[in-house]
Amino acid sequence: MAVNALALLPTATASSTPAPSNTPTATTTPTVTPVPSATPLPTATATATALPVVALFSDTFVDNRNGWSIGPSNASDVEISGGQLSIAMKTANIFNIGPVPKTLPADVDVTFDSVVENNAGTGTFLGAVCRVQPGKNFYMFQVTILDGPTSSQIIQLGQAKNTIRMVCSGDQLHLSVNGTELATAQDNTLKEGGVALYSQATAAGAKVAFSNLVINAP
Repeated sequence: MAVNALALLPTATASSTPAPSNTPTATTTPTVTPVPSATPLPTATATATALPVVALFSDTFVDNRNGWSIGPSNASDVEISGGQLSIAMKTANIFNIGPVPKTLPADVDVTFDSVVENNAGTGTFLGAVCRVQPGKNFYMFQVTILDGPTSSQIIQLGQAKNTIRMVCSGDQLHLSVNGTELATAQDNTLKEGGVALYSQATAAGAKVAFSNLVINAP
C-alpha cells in the first residue's frame, strides 16, 4: 500500500539584523572671540604760530642817545626833550626830513605818535618817508592837518595825538592813522634806502612833535 507523506520542513526565514549605526561624535562649535576695535588715533590739529616780531629800531626821545641830527638850521629848529622830537618850521613849504640814525633794510613797519603843537597857514603836513635815496627820492606817507574841515574823520585835529603807521614791504605801501588804513599803493621803483620823519607847513611858525617811534620788520 502506498503511503504518500508530506513532511512540512521548517523554512529558515532570513531575518535582517540591522547594522550597527555610527554613534555621532560630538562636534565642538568654535567660540567667536570678539576682536577689540582699533582705538582712533588723535588727529593732529595745526596751530598757527605767530611769528616773532623783529625789532629794528626804537626811540622814546628821553634824550639823544641815538644821535639824531638836531639843532637850528635855515629851515627849522629840531630838538629832543620831554619824550619828543620836535620840529619848528621857520620857512614855508620846505621839506623837513629827519633821517633815522641807523641803517635799515628796505622793508620796514614804522609806527609813531605825532602832535601838531602849533598850526600855521592853511595846513601842516607830517608823516614819514621810506627808501630815501640820494637826491631826495623816496616814498612819502603824509598826513595833512588842515586849519578847518578834514577829509577824514579818523585824523584828530588841533593838538590831539595821532598814531601813524607806515609799512613798506616789497612793492606794497600802506598808510594807517589811529588803527585805520587810509591809503595803499603799489610801486617797485625804489628798492632800498633809509627811513626819516617828515614835516612841512604852508607858513612859517608851525611846530610838530614825534614820539614813541618803533620800527620793526613787516
